[in-house]
Amino acid sequence: MKKKLIVIVILIIASISIGIGIYMNKISQSKNIMAISIDLFKNKIDNYIKLPNDLVVGDNFNIDGKIDFNLDTEYYKDSTLEEDKKVYNTIKNLNNLDSTFSIKQNAKDSEGLLTINSSFEKEKLIDYKYYVKDATKYYYMDGVVDKYIDDGTCNYFENINSTHTTKANIDYLYNFIYKSMKNNLKEEYFTKNIVDESINNKKTNVYKISITLDNKNIKEIINGVISDISKDKRSSEILDNIGVNIKNIKLKDDKDILLKDEKYVIDVYATKILYKPLKFEITHINNNIKNKYIYEGNENSGVFYYLDNDQVKYKINITTKSNNIFGKMYDSSNKKIGEIRIDKTGYNLNINYSYKYNDKEYELVYSSKYSDISKKKSYSNDKLLSFKYIKDDKVVVNGDISIKLKVDSKVKIEEDITDVVLRKNLSEKEKESFDTKLDSIKKRLEK
Repeated sequence: MKKKLIVIVILIIASISIGIGIYMNKISQSKNIMAISIDLFKNKIDNYIKLPNDLVVGDNFNIDGKIDFNLDTEYYKDSTLEEDKKVYNTIKNLNNLDSTFSIKQNAKDSEGLLTINSSFEKEKLIDYKYYVKDATKYYYMDGVVDKYIDDGTCNYFENINSTHTTKANIDYLYNFIYKSMKNNLKEEYFTKNIVDESINNKKTNVYKISITLDNKNIKEIINGVISDISKDKRSSEILDNIGVNIKNIKLKDDKDILLKDEKYVIDVYATKILYKPLKFEITHINNNIKNKYIYEGNENSGVFYYLDNDQVKYKINITTKSNNIFGKMYDSSNKKIGEIRIDKTGYNLNINYSYKYNDKEYELVYSSKYSDISKKKSYSNDKLLSFKYIKDDKVVVNGDISIKLKVDSKVKIEEDITDVVLRKNLSEKEKESFDTKLDSIKKRLEK
């Protein structure tokens, strides 16, 4: 009995040891250490950008929105330059715009409608509609033709059903692309060395994992992601049905994303046991210009540095909690020059940023507040962006932009498409009128 027990214990220990060995071998790969580092930042960002499930009203919804501008400028108002006068007129005229939009979707009837309306001193500037019914898309622009234009096939609603909702499709595609990107980081892109590195002002013996992203590597990664999507039935169908034929997309060898001598070098410094990340560096190199971004610390606290050609220009001391990020910014002489604070309380989000250095001063406040919430049915959302930019003691631009949204699961779409025009049948004058519409709006605001 004792011998059998000893054999069982040995087998258990051996199994655990093998499992640990396999796990350690896997996480010790450079690409996996880099993936762990990427996950740390992704998880933190997701907490602030993802819409809570309580506010997801389903695939039948109505969103009504209104945009208001309240802007001012000293700098452009006092300028005598012709181009500056156009900028001043545009800023002034934006304050007098009456702009609304609506997004309606009735997945049950395979129907969706986007409308954008904007007028200036009772003069209509934009009256635009984009309408999808069953498997056909239509659009309408006032001043071009007085009826809907048939713009061809759209299979958007084929991917929406009781199992695959709009949110589920977006989440699936987002997570699939993210996972594919990590999988396409080939081990050959990396180098791994043991180094003595200064971390938190202390020399530490750590692993340094480095990857260089140049035109060749970036194109290989992107083409790898495209290939993965095209092979994944659900991902490719989602994109195909919104008009993106992923199987026909590929970056050509002669198509550069970066400049000829441009590249990014990403370094992660991790402990020799369990490979816990301690320090992150991103270096942007373009010819003889080198900018470096460094973060030392963990998901709770750390220091961010910005270096210009190896000289520290700014640093930010950062502390984070589950729903709060706070940072104090300093210059190279350790003089405080700004702050940033991000707070999430329940559904609401607030961002405050201030910066004052030499002849420049920035202030930015963003808030997103929810009210009148009926879970999964309806809510109101007010977004407000307030800002100020001062240069040489003159206000270049300041003011705020507000967006008010009302979201409801009740929707009704009534559009008449009995008499439509095929896009190919538009006259040359009508095609030209459509193509120049936005340019005419820009010119009107500059007057």
